[in-house]
Amino acid sequence: SLRRRKMAAIRTKSSENNSGGNNGWKRKHHLMAVAGLSFLSLVYYLFLWSPDSQYDFGSLSTKEKAELRRLEPHLMYNLTLNSPYPIGRFCDSGNDCFTVVQRFHGSGDDFKAQRFIMFEQNPGMGLTIANLIRPEIITPHHLVPMNWRIDAGIVFSYNLIQIVAGFMKEGLSFNRSEPQRVLQIGMGGGSATTFMAKIPLNLEFDVVELEPNVYEAAKKWFEFPVNSKVRVHIMDGIDFVRRAAEQGIVYDSLLLDACSNSPNASIVCPHEVFLQENVMADMSKVVGSTGVFSANMYMPKNQENLQNEVTRRFSAHFKSCSALKIAQNGQRCLICSNRENWNWEHGREQMLSNLIRFDYEMGTKTALFLDRMNPVDQ
Repeated sequence: SLRRRKMAAIRTKSSENNSGGNNGWKRKHHLMAVAGLSFLSLVYYLFLWSPDSQYDFGSLSTKEKAELRRLEPHLMYNLTLNSPYPIGRFCDSGNDCFTVVQRFHGSGDDFKAQRFIMFEQNPGMGLTIANLIRPEIITPHHLVPMNWRIDAGIVFSYNLIQIVAGFMKEGLSFNRSEPQRVLQIGMGGGSATTFMAKIPLNLEFDVVELEPNVYEAAKKWFEFPVNSKVRVHIMDGIDFVRRAAEQGIVYDSLLLDACSNSPNASIVCPHEVFLQENVMADMSKVVGSTGVFSANMYMPKNQENLQNEVTRRFSAHFKSCSALKIAQNGQRCLICSNRENWNWEHGREQMLSNLIRFDYEMGTKTALFLDRMNPVDQ
């Protein structure tokens, strides 16, 4: 079937796929077996176990904080030993099913926590990934997966490049006070929308997702924002864009992150249904003369040739397109607009200046990253 959704390729490390991955969640009497815990540490285990407990670190004495910090490495070890932890499951209308899992890896300052939506038919592919906020002190309270919060300030490379594309090519601007409109096709876990909602601008979002259960998963497990600025449309993205084009609705930035979940697809992102001539023409219309279109491009095989083909096809409908490298494996993000000669080769200096402004406002490093990944011969 031709179901569209965000399907970012997430290759999990073999070291994380250990035999303990399917053991599920350990009950607290098993957790108490962690070596080296003092009697006081066990008291902390029992006291902090409740999923609903909220601990006020400011009220702790220096001695109590020191004891919790002494316990912390043991908890990190236990979390990584039993990772990943399944925390939810859902299926879409085509009976493709997904598992929400939480992974822990590393130790000390390098300890990280992440939440994924994984495709059950292809465990190496994920619908979304999000970093979790590391607490001041990791306690037994954090042995409960849902006691970890999503870090909305961090998105992964292709999400971030799609976000900054609108600013880089001046569809969006920090110098405007009036509302600016963003259209996202393909929700996934909603990482891009969640990040953009925190940008200190008057942004209005239309987010289109084909599958209602994906939207419910984004709200339940990924803290997708629910407010008057974010309008969610459960419908086919092709139909939404066609209607917008017919009604003359224009967006300042259009993020296409709708992909195939077929293990046999040669072009995973964007989904091939969005490569139809009439659909590309409609997307060009809805960004108008000043808006920006961006699309995640992922092809598991014959990547360079297929990227060139996708870029060529979109270039027939937009006046300027650039396929910027965003990963060492050659993955690229396609960025287009209807301004003449407004591509990376001709407008690089101004685009880098725009990226520097974005980095200053948001604490990112996109200018340096894209400049290094995409050198231009002088």
